[in-house]
This record gives sequence, structure tokens and C-alpha cells, in this order.
Amino acid sequence: QRRVHGTSLALDRKVMASPSRGIPKSSSAYDGIGSPLRIPKSFSSQEVVRESAVDEGAGASRPWSAIDMSGSTLRVLSASIGLCYPWLKRLDVAQNKIRFVDPSILCTLSALESLNLSANEIQELGMGWGKLSSLRALDLSSNAITFVPPDFGQLFLLDALDMTLNPIQNLPQDLVARTDSSIVAYLRDVAPPPAPPAPRGFVGAEMYGRGSDAPSFTLFCYNVLCDAYATRAMHPHTPSWALDWSYRKALVLQELLASHADIICLQELQLSEFEGWLLPELSRYGYDGLFKVKSRAKTMHPDRAQLVDGCATFYRRGVFALEASDELEFATVAMADAELRQSEDAFTRLMTRDNVALIVSLRAMSGALVIVANTHIHFDPRFSDVKTIQVLMLLQACAAKRSKAAVFGPDGRQRPVHTIVAGDFNSLPNSGVYELLAKGHLSADHTDLQGVAYGQFTAGDLRHNLRLSSAYATVLGSEPLFTNYTHAFRGCIDYVWASFGLRPTAVLQTPSVQDAEAGVALPSAHFPSDHVSLVVRYAFAE
Repeated sequence: QRRVHGTSLALDRKVMASPSRGIPKSSSAYDGIGSPLRIPKSFSSQEVVRESAVDEGAGASRPWSAIDMSGSTLRVLSASIGLCYPWLKRLDVAQNKIRFVDPSILCTLSALESLNLSANEIQELGMGWGKLSSLRALDLSSNAITFVPPDFGQLFLLDALDMTLNPIQNLPQDLVARTDSSIVAYLRDVAPPPAPPAPRGFVGAEMYGRGSDAPSFTLFCYNVLCDAYATRAMHPHTPSWALDWSYRKALVLQELLASHADIICLQELQLSEFEGWLLPELSRYGYDGLFKVKSRAKTMHPDRAQLVDGCATFYRRGVFALEASDELEFATVAMADAELRQSEDAFTRLMTRDNVALIVSLRAMSGALVIVANTHIHFDPRFSDVKTIQVLMLLQACAAKRSKAAVFGPDGRQRPVHTIVAGDFNSLPNSGVYELLAKGHLSADHTDLQGVAYGQFTAGDLRHNLRLSSAYATVLGSEPLFTNYTHAFRGCIDYVWASFGLRPTAVLQTPSVQDAEAGVALPSAHFPSDHVSLVVRYAFAE
């Protein structure tokens, strides 16, 4: 970065008071877009903040994004700096007399990417640095720091950390000598894990009164995060030991068994883990299971196909008996549609996605028939049309299966066939996918379809007749704030839907934001996946 030097620097207070109007290029305080604003030694940091505190409006322009206050004999950073410069990306306060920096002050600079605190008199850093989530470069060299807080391990975006020329005692000296992210990686893995979250409880059971004696069952739904996707690049905040599948699988099993579920729907489970671990493990607890691997496995060597993930559905023996199962490959359905194949764009968009669903028909001991569809819809937000058509295909398959099933009671009267659609839909509650599931229809010109023609599927409005309702929205009044929480995304994308004859009596609370952020994001020491599990208790309606 270029600076403006010189003791004769004149800084117009009016300019400082209105950064929304910008600092004119003719001013000696401005050296081009993105270059630092140089604060003269005659101004204290408090004075700069006070003179700059103005209401700028939502559309204000930011002609500068860096401030250089190096060599200005500063002793403290004003607590108001974040209120006045929330857009600031680079801050240089090197070569001053600062002895302590409160990280909570810096956390108000939500856009801060580069911070230079070198050559000060800092002795203590304090806790809270892990909240500087946008920081990419931090220079703390040439101070008097003896202890680096463990939450430095949460600075997962930090590419450059300079702690040289400090008498640091809690780090290996070979790490202190480095200026990359080695210290961050070290502290991420050796820092003590956060305290365990409070147990998740069920909500809603009391709202149904006398109906609670009706025959019931519990369903568990979870995207367990395939080992192949649990990478450092995807989850840079997670300690290496907490990303390891051998650690995560133990937590997954613990959650499964603690739910006492009668039906289990899992997504992103590897074929090898289904066959070699979870099926035999759950069999010991009275479960049988089925698995549908993603369609790309058919084109791979058998050894490599074992590493492909898919959908697994388990059911408890003695509560349900398997009557039938069907595998659904959305690309295969597209291939079979002659009209869809005529649209090269639509055909290509669908054919290159290997998402699948597993549909099982389970007979309850009471005689009721429950069709359970377990799916994992395409993830890419750029392909909202593909997601919508995949869900429509799934709903049509469920409706066809229901129409062929017949259930008769002891009195000879036909009873309803119940339908559950669960999984990772990779779609928010404001999406076309959600609208189609909830309302039973979606306009063919909905924006999520992106104007792409999908043959018979978009010949008219998209419809289904399953009469579904979301369990969590029914019991809680709205969907959870999130079911997927990473450092880059937070939102509700996993759901459990059921037809009118099944009544959700209770749902397991989802973790709080505080619980999720205790480890920066998910997965973490106490959450084995970047998703959270959903657990629903259902009663058969009278």
C-alpha cells in the first residue's frame, strides 16, 4: 500500500465528517481508490472517530477502505471505531504505544481483512479474537506477547499471521518463526473443545391432549456428512480430529440410538459404511435397512463405488415390516421421457445430476401402511429448476405408489395409505421446492424453473395430490432457523413432510445459534455433521 507521508499534512474536518461524499483526489489525504486514509499525528484516534461519526445513509459510497495511523503515538483504540468505520477492510496502527487491544472493539469492524499491530507494546491479547471471522492478515510482530489465546485457532480465513519477535511461551518456537497460518492450524487442533450444548428436548407433545394415546412412531432424519466431503477446504474451522470419520461416526450412532426412532432416514452415507458398519451395528438394536447409492456408482470400479454416498433407510423390527421398496434415479426418469429429451438444455441439466431417492412401504403392526421416501436433492443454488423437477418426480412416484396400495381394516373397509417425504432438499422455505411440497402446486412460470422447458413436467402447472405438511412448521409454527450451518451458509434445507393422516405430536428442538457458533460453525466437537438431525413423533390420525 502507498502512504501519504509528511508533517505538513492538512486534513479537512468536513471531509472527515462526510466519508460518504469521499475524499477528493486533490486532497493530500487521498491516494487513490482503496489506498489508506492517512491520519496526521495531530489527531488522536478518539478525535478521528468523533469527527467521523455521521449518519451516511444506506447507499453511501466508500471511496476508501483503509486507514493508516502508524507511528502516531496512539495508546488506545477507541471503542467507537467500528461504529464509524464498519466498512473498513485494512487498519494499520503499527509503531505506536498500544499496550492492550480489546478484540470486542475490533469485532465491530465486520469487514476487516488486514490488521497491522506490529511494533507496539502489547503484552496481553485477551480472549475474543476468534470472532474476527473476516480477517485474512494479522501482524502482531515486535510486541511483548507471552501467551496466544486458543481462540486464535478459530481464525480459519487467516492466511498470514506474524507473531515473530515476541517472547511467546505457549507455542512451539518453530511455529512462532513462521508467518503463514501454521499457528492457527496448531491452535485449532490443540485448543480445548467448547462445553457440550444442553440436551435437545422435544416440543409440542402437550398440544394434542387425548390424541396422545393413538398408535404412534418416531422418525429420525439426518444428513450425516459423507467422509469424502468432510475436507479441510470445505470446513476450515473444524479441528482435524473432529473431521475424522472415526470420531464423527461414533457421535452419529449416539444420536441415532438416543432418538429411539422407529424409522431412520439418512443422507450422505457411504456405501462402504452402510454395508460394513451401520447395517450390522443397527441390526444389533433391532433394525433392518436398505440403501440406494448415487447413480454414478454404476459407472465406477466396484472398489471406488464403495466410497460413493447415498440414502439409507432403516426401520425397527417389531414395529414395522417391509412390504416393498423402490429406487428412484432422477436422471433415469429424465432419460425415459421422450419429450424431455428433445430439449437439449433441460436434458443435460437433469442428466448430469446423480441424485437419488429410496422409497419403502412399511406395514405397521396396527395394519397401517406408511410409504417413506428418503431423498437428497441437488445442492447447487444455480440449478433451482433441477431441484424443483427432481422433487416433482419424487412426489409423482410416491403418488403412483400410493394409488396402487390398498389397506383394509378388520371391517373390510379400505384405510388410508400414509406418505412421508423426508431428506435434504437443499432448498429454503421461500423456494419453489418448498411451495410445491406445501401447497401441492407450483406455477409453470415460477422463477425457480428459470424458463427451462421440462417436457411433460412443465406442460402445465406442477401438481401433486399427497396433501403434505411439514412436521416442524406444524408443531413450531415455522421452520427452524437452520438445519445446515457452515462458515459460509446458514439456512433450513432439511424437512420431514407427511400426508394428512399422520399427525406430528412432537419434534426435537434444533440447536441454538449459540450452540452452533461455539465451534464457529458445523461440524464441530459436539456436532458430527454440517447438518442437524430432525426427529419427529407421529400419531396415526383417528
